[in-house]
Amino acid sequence: MNQVLGKFLAGMLVLVSSGFIAGLAAGQDRQTTTQSTGFCAQTGALKPQNKTAPPLSKEETPAKLQKDLTPPTSVEKSAVELEDGSASLLLKELSEKATTERSTGQDDGKLSKEMEPAKAPVIVVGFVGGFVGHGNMAHNPVQIAARLRDGHPTGVSIKVFENRRRKDAHREILSLLDTNHGGKLSAEEKQQARIILYGVSWGGSAAVALARELEKEGIPVLLTVQVDSVAKMGQNDEVIPANVGEAANFFQTDGLLHGKRRIRAADATHTKILGNFRMEYKTKSVRCEKFPWYDSVFMKYHTEIECDPAVWDQVESLIRAKLPPTEQRQVANLEEKSEKSKEE
Repeated sequence: MNQVLGKFLAGMLVLVSSGFIAGLAAGQDRQTTTQSTGFCAQTGALKPQNKTAPPLSKEETPAKLQKDLTPPTSVEKSAVELEDGSASLLLKELSEKATTERSTGQDDGKLSKEMEPAKAPVIVVGFVGGFVGHGNMAHNPVQIAARLRDGHPTGVSIKVFENRRRKDAHREILSLLDTNHGGKLSAEEKQQARIILYGVSWGGSAAVALARELEKEGIPVLLTVQVDSVAKMGQNDEVIPANVGEAANFFQTDGLLHGKRRIRAADATHTKILGNFRMEYKTKSVRCEKFPWYDSVFMKYHTEIECDPAVWDQVESLIRAKLPPTEQRQVANLEEKSEKSKEE
């Protein structure tokens, strides 16, 4: 009997001990839950949240390990390097480089070159006479344009128009001057214009008429050259507008059709008349082989001045004097200066 009673008491002791341990574990779980929610079970008041990060679960652990094993990106690497002091050396090196570039002007030079505004080319516009096409190589205005293009492949725009296409030439000039493609010329774009206009017969009159249109828009013209200029109805090819820097006139007075004898400046303080050059063909005959026969019959002297190489050589020289030097000319000038320095 005593043995049975002893076993019963031992069993009860085991059950009590197990319940006590389970109660302690449950109490600990409740305490953990309360801390995470910030609620006190005893008082019912809110407590500050426990900001301690919860332990990683088994599913999160591999991802964390993968992240730890992944090499840091450039931004992360900079932060890592900064911790051990190696980044400070890199920053110092970059700072010294920037200081050197500022002192030598290297960086400013690159920037100024990139920000330098585009520059309009020198614009040369020629007008043929009568009903001649702009590509007819038998005529000197077209031949001059071809030679100028060969000598100035860059930096110069050279075009020939029929005298009736003055408006097209005007639009072409405005388009070339609009370097920022704003659709409207600024005051700076206008003042930087470098324009040369020349023409023969009706083309000479068209050149002066175009210069007058540009004057109304505040656009300067470097030079106008007229060869046996014949005014169209409503045009005045005698008075050179004040926006023109220099003007020259070649003419002949024989025959039924002849050019303007004299041109004059609307404002002599702004325009220099280089000369009114009279050419004589009664005593000098010029052969115009590629011209139609009727030109030599009905407009003999007017035709001869148009194909006279002596006249057009002077016209070409006047135009070339306003153009930027070619590479060949620049080399020749350097060689000439070098020779002079040696002699001295």
